[in-house]
Amino acid sequence: MQLKSAMMMGAVALAALAGSAAQAVAPRAPCTILNTTYVQPGNPGVTAGFAKPKVQSSAMTDLVFWLKADGQTFWYRLSSPNGYGGLFITPQRNPAELVEDKNGEMPDDRLPGMIPAEGEEEGDYQMMFDAFDAKLDAFASPPTSKDRPPAYLYTRELGRLFHYMHMSELYKLKTRVGIDIAMWRPVSCNVTKKVKLPR
Repeated sequence: MQLKSAMMMGAVALAALAGSAAQAVAPRAPCTILNTTYVQPGNPGVTAGFAKPKVQSSAMTDLVFWLKADGQTFWYRLSSPNGYGGLFITPQRNPAELVEDKNGEMPDDRLPGMIPAEGEEEGDYQMMFDAFDAKLDAFASPPTSKDRPPAYLYTRELGRLFHYMHMSELYKLKTRVGIDIAMWRPVSCNVTKKVKLPR
């Protein structure tokens, strides 16, 4: 009787251990485009990613692109022309500051430095932006919150913008932000916390 009881207790213990082991090796929740952070190799001081604002400033996607550097967050509208052209990003205001238009029009998301003075032409701040999947196939349109996160991002013109920022009124920078001519790659995936718009 004691032997039978001991065997039953052993079986229960083994089942518990098996359950713990199965729980320990259970796959994590998949990374979504909203909880994936990107960096450039050798440039850990600058991070980037996508966020879903409450008020959209683009008719093509429900996302904005963000970049963190110099203790600040910089925001970019995503767009793509009809036909051939690829993806583009344009500097914009913090999405939290945008107010939804009652007439269904897109809100004015321009930064103060982008609004021309009377009689002057509006500057072109649109920059080429490339997103690739793991097979290096390019995204034909801006990614949305339902898409898988790109495996690589490429933002060559963004580096030039920050390099010459001292000649522009677009941003106020404490120190020069260095963005390399290199691919952005996923570096982390926050799947345990609710994703919030970075400030």
